[in-house]
Amino acid sequence: MPRSTLLYVHNSAIGDALANQVQTLEMCRALQLSGLDVTLLIPEGTLNRSQVVTEIQNELGEPPAFKIDFWQVKKIPGLPRTLKLLYSLRKQKHLLAGFDYLFIRYAPFLPIAVNVDTKLIFESHDTSTFTRYRILNKFASSWIAKQTNKKAIFVFVAISQALSNYWVDKGADESRILVLHDGVRAEALLTQIEKQAAKAELGITTESKIVVYAGTLKADRHPQRIIRLAKDIPETTFYVVGGTPQQLQQSSSPQHANTNQLMSKRFLNTWSMAV
Repeated sequence: MPRSTLLYVHNSAIGDALANQVQTLEMCRALQLSGLDVTLLIPEGTLNRSQVVTEIQNELGEPPAFKIDFWQVKKIPGLPRTLKLLYSLRKQKHLLAGFDYLFIRYAPFLPIAVNVDTKLIFESHDTSTFTRYRILNKFASSWIAKQTNKKAIFVFVAISQALSNYWVDKGADESRILVLHDGVRAEALLTQIEKQAAKAELGITTESKIVVYAGTLKADRHPQRIIRLAKDIPETTFYVVGGTPQQLQQSSSPQHANTNQLMSKRFLNTWSMAV
């Protein structure tokens, strides 16, 4: 009996060093292992197909069992990135057809996805679609809830009960909401690495106490607070893992930070603050 097919549509190219890249790749791996025939559809980036496969293998610790396909983002000067993505994906909407399931976690893609003749799974990670514009976010939240209520969204995944409650309050059909908290591979927690060996692998030479923050460096995460904290505890070395080059530049300052790249299987961008 043929396996059901699922297309996972992502909004970032592999190698952008965003935290949700790890989540996306692990999710595709888990869905493939669950018995689905998974294809990951990603925007073209600076890496070619071979390099993308290598990057994914480095991230997962094994060759990807799922398929990988690409879509092209049009270069339109002056247009915000989200609008470029929407325009480009709509022009290549045919890439979304022919699958049993369509998986979306990037809310701005929903207006395109609800018009594809397939069972749509939407994974919600936040209450905000447009973080800068309250009116737009209010409209978007109402529209998303309505799509669930109209059954245009086949399964609505919320990553917490509080998030599920938010969408129900907005009018979403509670019977279509599945609450699934973020998970982790159990074997990842069982791997024991001796401290000095781990530091040697990452090129860390300091003998002081180490504090690590892993995640995005978007403005709403207030990375400057980490800088202030590092300045207040000079006997401790802080490492920030994640963030795009632009976020790193915006968050750091010459007096308190220097940016470097520590290349390893897991840590692609490391920001070391010498205060």
